[in-house]
Amino acid sequence: MLNIVIPWVGGSNRYAESYYETPKPLTDIFGHPVIEYVTQNIRPKCEHRFIYVCREDHIERFELDRILREITPDCEIIVTDASTEGDACTVLLAEEFIDNDDELMIAGCAQVIDTNIDAYLDEMRGYDGLIMTTPANQPKWSYVKYDENGEVTLVREKEDMSNEAIVGIYNFKRGSDFVKYAYRMIANDVRENNEFGVAPVYNEMINDGKRISFCNVGADMHGFGGAEGASACMQLDLCTDFF
Repeated sequence: MLNIVIPWVGGSNRYAESYYETPKPLTDIFGHPVIEYVTQNIRPKCEHRFIYVCREDHIERFELDRILREITPDCEIIVTDASTEGDACTVLLAEEFIDNDDELMIAGCAQVIDTNIDAYLDEMRGYDGLIMTTPANQPKWSYVKYDENGEVTLVREKEDMSNEAIVGIYNFKRGSDFVKYAYRMIANDVRENNEFGVAPVYNEMINDGKRISFCNVGADMHGFGGAEGASACMQLDLCTDFF
C-alpha cells in the first residue's frame, strides 16, 4: 500500500495568517476547496491511504476534519495544537502509520501538477527514493545534483546545482526509511531556513548508500492562491477532470 502524507501544519514562518483568514488549502475555487484539487490530483490507482496532519484550530474553526472525510472517507487525520520545526517534523507526527515497509509519498497541501501520477510512481523501480522535479534555474527553488547514471548525489536548497528543481512531492520505497533518516537529520541539526525540511532527508539516505532517483514531470506545476489558483484549475481542466 502507498501511504500519502499531506502535512498541513508548517513551521512558525510559513502558512502565516490572521485568526479569521481562511487557510489557502481551504480557499474555494469553482465550488471546491483547494485541498480537494490537491488530493484528487495525486490520487493513484494503486491501493493507498491519505494521511493529513492538521492544526487543531483549523479543525475547530473550519470543520476541517469533516471536509477531509468528505473528500477521502477512509483517510487518517493527525491533529496537533502547535506548529512544528518544519515539514519533516510534521510528517513524523504520522509515524505510527508510516514506520513500516509500505511505500510513502509526501506532498504539499496547495499545489497541483499536470502529470500522470501512476506513471510517476512507476519510476521508483529499484530505487530507495524518488523526487519529483521540474525544469528551473531560479534561486527560489531547491535542486538535486545527479551523476552520469541519473542518480541523485545531493539535495540542496536555493543552490542552482542543476536545472532539476524539486516540485515538493517526495517518495520513499519504505516509510521506515523516511522515519529513520528524518530522525538522524534532526539529531544532526540539519536545517533549511531554520526548519527541518523533507528534501534533506535524502542526503542522509545517500550518505548511507541508499539509491535515489528523480523524475522530471515538465513545467506544468502550479501553486494555488488567488487568481493563480483559478488559472491553474482552468489550465489543467481540473473542474471537468476531477468532478
